[in-house]
Amino acid sequence: MAKGINMVGLVLQEVEKKEIIHQSVRLTFVMSRLNEDWLAEQAPLIQALLDLWCSPEMLSFADSTEHWQHPRILAKVLLRYFCRHPDNINLIFQLMRALCGRFMPDFYFLRDFLENTVAPKYSVEWKRAAFFLFVDMFADPPKGGSAPLTQELKAKILQYILIPCFSYSFDHDEGETLIGSPAAPEQDNSDNIVSVFISQVSIMLSTVKNQHYFEKKILIFVLSAFS
Repeated sequence: MAKGINMVGLVLQEVEKKEIIHQSVRLTFVMSRLNEDWLAEQAPLIQALLDLWCSPEMLSFADSTEHWQHPRILAKVLLRYFCRHPDNINLIFQLMRALCGRFMPDFYFLRDFLENTVAPKYSVEWKRAAFFLFVDMFADPPKGGSAPLTQELKAKILQYILIPCFSYSFDHDEGETLIGSPAAPEQDNSDNIVSVFISQVSIMLSTVKNQHYFEKKILIFVLSAFS
């Protein structure tokens, strides 16, 4: 079906394909609400849904008057899975696309989760892992085989995930643990957030020149203040 072919081998029209995708996501949403344990075990399904979420096809749903709620439903499914698998940091990073696009539905539930669950309740170890993954994905090309992020998406990850996480940790005496081993000014230290920030992020930022450059640069400066 992903290729526009139905079960009897007939080519599907675009409208039919979109309706099948929409109904599949709605069914997954209902099943996940009834049984979150079931959803937690559906890694291949989640990967397929994440691929859909990150695809240009999502914009067609955003512009649809018939399926305008589709992005919100899909985001809720992905977030439910992430709640059971918080080690899948890339998933929550990709969900920041909801705050980039021109989607009609509101994603307050996502912002509320980031503000009231991730920043105050996730461990310092998780926040460090999120930072180092962001650094890998910030590179051009990204390290570790990660999919490239748009500059706007990088800015949203900083704005809604990393900066609130850093802010909370520094306000609650977790700063030293968050930063890691003491910095050595004469050499790079891959375990120290300040060292990595200076040696990698600030250098990579200097090469970026586009419409989100100044927005992201300001956010980087805010993040450096915590570091």
